[in-house]
Amino acid sequence: MLKLRQILGSVYILFCLLSYSTANAQNSGNINIPVGQTTLKSLIQQIEKQSDYSFVFDNSISLNETLSLKGGNKDIGSILKQAFQGKDIAFEIVGQQIILKKALKSIQPEKKITGTVVDELGEPVIGASIRVKNANTGTISDVNGAFSMVIPGNAELEVSFVGYITQTVKVGNKQNLQIIMGEDAQALAEVVVTALGIKREEKALGYAVQNVKGDHLQIVKGIDVGSSLTGKISGVNVMNSSEFGEGPQILVRGEQPLLVIDGIPYANMTLREIASDDIESLSVLKGATASALYGSRGQSGAIMVTTKRGAEKDGISVSVNSGTMFSAGYLAIPELQSAYGRVLKQNPDGTSEYVRSADGSWGAPLEGQEVIQWDPVSKTMKPMPYIARGKNNFKNFLEQGYILNNNVSISQKGKYGNVRASATWVNNKGQYPNSTYNKYTYTLGGDIKFDKFSFTTNLAYNKNESPNLGFNGYTGYDPMYSLLIWGSPDWDIRDYKDYWLIPNEIQNNSYTAGNNNPYFDRYERLHSLNKDIFNGSFELKYEPTKWLNTLVRLGYDTYSNRQDVRISKGSFQGGGNSTIISGGTEVWGESQKGSYNTGIGRGYSINGDFITSANYSYKDFAVDGFVGGSIMYTQDEGLEAFTKGGLSVPGFYSLKASVDPATVASRMYKKQTNSIYGRLGLSWRSLAFAEMTLRNDWVSTLPESTRSYLYPSFSGSFVVSELLPKMDWLSLWKVRGSWVTSKKAADIYAINSVLSVNSSVWGSLSSAVLPTTIRGTDILPESTSTYEVGTAINLFKNRLSFDLAYYNKKAFDFIKNASISPSSGYSSNFVNTGEEVTRKGIELTINGTPVETKDIRWDVSINWSKYADYYTKLDPVYSADKPWVKVGERADAFVYRDYLRDPDGNIIHNSSGLPEYSKYDEKYGNQGPDWIWGLNTTLKYKNWQLALSFDGRVGGNITSVTEMYMWRSGNHPNSVTPERYLDMKTPGSKNYIGKGVKIVSGSVQYDTYGNIVPGSDTRVFAANDIATTYKSYVEAYHKGTAWGGAPSGAEIYSGTFFKLREVSLTYNVPKAICSMIKAHTLSVSAIGQNVLFWAKDFKYSDPDGGTENFSDPSQRYLGFNVKIGF
Repeated sequence: MLKLRQILGSVYILFCLLSYSTANAQNSGNINIPVGQTTLKSLIQQIEKQSDYSFVFDNSISLNETLSLKGGNKDIGSILKQAFQGKDIAFEIVGQQIILKKALKSIQPEKKITGTVVDELGEPVIGASIRVKNANTGTISDVNGAFSMVIPGNAELEVSFVGYITQTVKVGNKQNLQIIMGEDAQALAEVVVTALGIKREEKALGYAVQNVKGDHLQIVKGIDVGSSLTGKISGVNVMNSSEFGEGPQILVRGEQPLLVIDGIPYANMTLREIASDDIESLSVLKGATASALYGSRGQSGAIMVTTKRGAEKDGISVSVNSGTMFSAGYLAIPELQSAYGRVLKQNPDGTSEYVRSADGSWGAPLEGQEVIQWDPVSKTMKPMPYIARGKNNFKNFLEQGYILNNNVSISQKGKYGNVRASATWVNNKGQYPNSTYNKYTYTLGGDIKFDKFSFTTNLAYNKNESPNLGFNGYTGYDPMYSLLIWGSPDWDIRDYKDYWLIPNEIQNNSYTAGNNNPYFDRYERLHSLNKDIFNGSFELKYEPTKWLNTLVRLGYDTYSNRQDVRISKGSFQGGGNSTIISGGTEVWGESQKGSYNTGIGRGYSINGDFITSANYSYKDFAVDGFVGGSIMYTQDEGLEAFTKGGLSVPGFYSLKASVDPATVASRMYKKQTNSIYGRLGLSWRSLAFAEMTLRNDWVSTLPESTRSYLYPSFSGSFVVSELLPKMDWLSLWKVRGSWVTSKKAADIYAINSVLSVNSSVWGSLSSAVLPTTIRGTDILPESTSTYEVGTAINLFKNRLSFDLAYYNKKAFDFIKNASISPSSGYSSNFVNTGEEVTRKGIELTINGTPVETKDIRWDVSINWSKYADYYTKLDPVYSADKPWVKVGERADAFVYRDYLRDPDGNIIHNSSGLPEYSKYDEKYGNQGPDWIWGLNTTLKYKNWQLALSFDGRVGGNITSVTEMYMWRSGNHPNSVTPERYLDMKTPGSKNYIGKGVKIVSGSVQYDTYGNIVPGSDTRVFAANDIATTYKSYVEAYHKGTAWGGAPSGAEIYSGTFFKLREVSLTYNVPKAICSMIKAHTLSVSAIGQNVLFWAKDFKYSDPDGGTENFSDPSQRYLGFNVKIGF
């Protein structure tokens, strides 16, 4: 708590200092002017130096105009009136601006008018230019959007502002005007943030870039802003796991992109550390060309996040945005059969008693017979009716979940800059007991502009904490392990909340081995998280002339991640394959003896850039570019320790409680990259653009002889529509193309041949192990070469647009760990193979506005993308010798072991009546999806707005580990069959006959690839008539591959699904009502996330995460959001 107070105190002090810097010159008193002759230019300089006022004028005003001054200490209005006496110069003071204009000389009758300029939501447009058409008379709107001016009687006004459509207004007889400005969608989309945080015109880019506005991410607010990107950008595949505490995985064109925040490519930040309310805009640079200036780190594209730094209008603004969503059912949830329980044993006295080991539900039918069972209330064994009292155990164990996402921000805009402070709290309650996750984010940012200098800074602190992240997957002993798989429906979970038999030693449990009491498991087998992240940046820019500027930028981030895994004595399960530091040792633990495992990961990165930019225009030509250099340093370390031999004191979780000496391990990674880079851009008539970038890296992970890498790129675009005759239906037609090559530096220590040291291997003694792999210094880096072509077409005044892109990325010089003769003293050697794999992809984005009237606007956006890797060249030595590995075939084969089949495709059974498996791998299909898509639509009617977001994936194959083991444990709902009942009612009988054939006689031979050798098949088949038990057949038919091995075809499902990802219905409260509570804006929204779901094959789990291994039930969230601005 003290630490939090110190942080908040520091944030408050810094906010006050920055606020003072933007407002310290708000005095507007008298100024002192000397007596005598001076020029208008000199007078302006003196006034601006002594006050906060700035002057606005056009070229009709001569700065060399001679003025006579009487001098003295006077107010500015009096000085200007005296100075302009007898001159044809008029002035008007609006806020902190003094507008100079030619004195109106007109014989037209004049009149004074007033008015306000507002946007489509009724918000004031500050600083809008209001000018008399074809004249030099004008003014600007103030902080309330208001203006007043004197105009000729028959004048027309031209009203303009950046990002809005210019309006021409006929005044007529009106004395008071309200001018509503509509957004210019094309103008707003013209400038995008590109590599190194540099803003450029979108039409000049030779590669694909797509933007998302920050306000599109600030209504339906989940845990991670990354989830809100799902289906919104073509070529971006967001895989949202339903596991508690796990963030989404974002892939751009199938690869992990670089994250850049305000121009800084931090090493330890993710989108989880960025609050959606702090985002001004987000740009996705697709492919290596778009991010070539980041070297190897940018070869997979980049996500560019620009955060908010200030208010939209002068003065102080306060914004509160609160979202609340509650779980409202499940999109996919496993079910349990309720007909059978566990195996029964017969006692010497003739009574029946169930076994208390975790063997699933391959036991007797639950028909109410008397069976001795564990009574969790009396905590004794006693006879009770044997019924399915726990048929809803899994649902009864789940709890109400929710997501709270609250943000408060304070910002100020002044004459010299902006400042903004923000605080965000996200609280997530998961579906299991004792699953809570809290995320706190505090940010402070601002910018100051003075003369030719500008300074920008951003600071952020994040804290992520959870008392129990839990354990996931089969080998992590997820709660499903006990509740759905190796448990049975003959006990009621609701009776086991009192989970101690002997505190800290023995649990109150229906089982005495294998399965924990689920409540014990959630409160006494814990994986806690306590993570702190700080990042900060500053940028100083000097612009001596309009064509030259220099920028210095520095970014720093650091993190500390403390994780503990504690297993109570008496637990039947350890920590499984969980880890407590990144890349650390799997915990597993010592189960019933108890264990304590603690780890802390720490690291930081520093990134500095120095860039000098210039531009020059001559007639129809323009050239621009920059040169720069950067240094990137990262350091990451981890320390982990484990108790050994159990806990000497039950319930005392400390390394001091280790029975044997604790095991300690550590790691340290450091890397530095020094770089120089440059860019040269050429354009002709703003319709033809060409660009070249070049970057050279020196990477510390390589020897001096090969550590220098060069990354060239070329791109160009051509606006075809500028050369065509003007057509009302064609707004823009652009073609583009690009090429880039990139290289991947070796991993840290990958080429180091050093001893591996391990502590406490032989009791208290350590050991050192020689390396077994030769790491040659002549190994080339893995490389890629990419080209991209595309076109963009806007039609019907930009109401309909298409963007189409095709890319081809060839990867080569793969580094392979190849086997060598053991006589060399090593087992393998790193080599470069001659294999080439090419990723080919196509992306389409369609945006349209089918309906647009005064009160109604309907926008639709559709994106579709397809990509896959293909073999384009094989290495005769090192490429895999498999039938599906050949030129032209996809490189992401999904491999499995099929059942043996006869020529007609029937399953062959062995002499025991069980299905037989092939001994050879086969290709089932492909791992990756065939294509992904998204559809987003917004319907606005007056103050109402309905937004829907759909997305989905088509194709690809995924193994369902959950259903695999539901079958193997006898708990799958479809495992209830007549044959199973007969098996259980007559122990020892065999009643199930598998469909297929058996071999009567003959033999067969297979070649290396599993194909039948011609002429060798003499087998004779007959219908299978060999009976076996249903349990034996199911266990043979459904392979258990959690511990490794290729699955059978029975558990391979299509990854096809679609979701209604987000929905929101928003009402923007009228300004008149807002003013009653002193608010500028107020909106109320009904919201939903993960609302609807359909999958081709998956029924009991959600394939959205890309894999399925005991995935937590996928929750539907419904709630509301309130956003208010003051």
